[in-house]
Amino acid sequence: MTPKDYIIAKINELQELGIALCVKYAYEEATSYHVIEVAPESVRRGNEQYMEWEYSIWKEFANLFPNEDLLISEEDETNDMSSLIYSYNGFDFVSETRKMGISFIMDFGLLCSDVDYSFAA
Repeated sequence: MTPKDYIIAKINELQELGIALCVKYAYEEATSYHVIEVAPESVRRGNEQYMEWEYSIWKEFANLFPNEDLLISEEDETNDMSSLIYSYNGFDFVSETRKMGISFIMDFGLLCSDVDYSFAA
C-alpha cells in the first residue's frame, strides 16, 4: 500500500463516522509533505471521534511510512493544495435534521472552504 492509498483509505474511514466536516488531501511537492486539511477547526479540536481518528492516522502513518511526512491542519493558505488528490465533504452525509440549516449552501456546489460553518453549530 502506498502512502496515498493509505491516506485515502483513512479518509474513507472518517466518512463512516458521519461527522460534518470537510477534508482535503494533497501532496505538496515543494516540501514533500502529504497535507490533509480539515475544517471546521471546532470539530477538529472538539470532537472525540475525530480526535481519535487523527491520532490513529498519525501513529499508523509514522510506523508504516517512516520516510514520509504528514501534515494534518486546519485550512491554511500557506498549504499548497494545488495538487489536490482527494476531498471529502462531510456535509453531504449529515442527517437531514442537521442538514436543514446548511443544505441551501451545499446545493450551490461550493467548495469546503466556501461553507459558512456557523450553520453547523
